[in-house]
Amino acid sequence: MQCCFSLTGVRQKEKVKVTFGLNPKKKEHYGIMMYHKNRLIKAYEKVGCQLKASGQRVGIGVIGIIECNFLKPAHNKQDFEYTKEYRLTLGALGLKLNDFWKEVTEKRAREREFQALDKDDSDDQEDTDMGPLWLQCEECLKWRSVPPNHYKVTPENWNCSQNPNPRYRNCSSPEETEEREEQLTPSYQKSHKKL
Repeated sequence: MQCCFSLTGVRQKEKVKVTFGLNPKKKEHYGIMMYHKNRLIKAYEKVGCQLKASGQRVGIGVIGIIECNFLKPAHNKQDFEYTKEYRLTLGALGLKLNDFWKEVTEKRAREREFQALDKDDSDDQEDTDMGPLWLQCEECLKWRSVPPNHYKVTPENWNCSQNPNPRYRNCSSPEETEEREEQLTPSYQKSHKKL
């Protein structure tokens, strides 16, 4: 997810673009990346709701990027001079990050509500005849059928090696046809020897 804001009040004459996004893989890395003339000066600067150490996981995983050419870097180029403009920038970034976090949490709450409604609807329809779930392998691009209740949540990244049917667990296996399950299932029971 990406969102752009403009900081006003920091610079009277021009708007400053700030980009916020979520880092879903490494949530421990969060904060604002502050650049000056395309050079990273401050990394993971915590602002707004990220400063709260009350144990709440507020603002965790949010990364912001801002080009601060209007601020003056310190002599060692590892910080900015602590001026009024710098303090106003951090304050404005905190407000914008809070707005972004509120938007993200509201969106997640709406998604959870929709998922709960969908789950209720699917529970009602579970008794009806449901066909197999079709997934496409990301490596060989072949379509494979999976029993409809095999996955609680359909995986985003899927390949043939994850197929519960050993017959189609390899990319070299031919693509499945859309025949009915009764036609694919033998009419006799196979006896398997355990090794």
